[in-house]
Amino acid sequence: MFASAEDGVRAEARAGRTHFKGTRSLERLKDRIQLAVRELRRLRDENAALAQQVEALQQRASGSAEGTPVVFTEDPAQLRTRIDSFIETIDQYLAHAAEPDPEVPS
Repeated sequence: MFASAEDGVRAEARAGRTHFKGTRSLERLKDRIQLAVRELRRLRDENAALAQQVEALQQRASGSAEGTPVVFTEDPAQLRTRIDSFIETIDQYLAHAAEPDPEVPS
C-alpha cells in the first residue's frame, strides 16, 4: 500500500543512472560537434588557400597576350640546366651525323 523508503532510494538510483547515461550521450555528441567544427575550420582554411592559388594563376594567365601559359613545377635553374643538356646532346648528335662515315666509300 504505502511505498517504502527503500522504493524511493531505488527510484532515485534509477533516475540517476538515466541522467548519467544521458549526460554521457550529450558529452559524446558535444565531442563529435567539436570535431566537426574543427574539420569545417580546416576545410575553410584549405578552401581559402586554394582560392588564392586559383586567383594567382588566373592573374598570371590573363597577363599573357596569346597562347597557353606553361607552368613548370621544377626550379627554373634546374629546368634551364636540363634544357641546356638536351640542346648539347642534340648538337653533338647533329655534328656526328654531319661527319662522313669512314666505312662508307665516297
